Amino acid sequence: RGKAIDQSYIKIQKHEEALSDRFLNRLQPLLEQNKLSLFGSQKSDDRTPTFAICLNDVRTHDPYFGMAWNDTPDPYYLVKKLNEKNIFCTHGNHYAVELVEKSLQQVDGV
Repeated sequence: RGKAIDQSYIKIQKHEEALSDRFLNRLQPLLEQNKLSLFGSQKSDDRTPTFAICLNDVRTHDPYFGMAWNDTPDPYYLVKKLNEKNIFCTHGNHYAVELVEKSLQQVDGV
């Protein structure tokens, strides 16, 4: 039974890495265009399958998100648009509050 549990965890880890790879690959153009920032490693095997991203200050029309940015983009707008595309997410400090607020200097969360 222990061997079956170990094999199950290996399968779960491989599945999580595949999901992370897909997310990171599709996120890459937005990172390269400086529209979003990703906190943590960009390698799926160096992270858990959770992601902290932050909307950068972009002042041009963006056809992907369908909006024109202003001086202070609303992070909840990004959450709304991602959820509409079935990328389910929330905004805020869900864990590692000290890290997010002090080290990453994101007082309102990511």
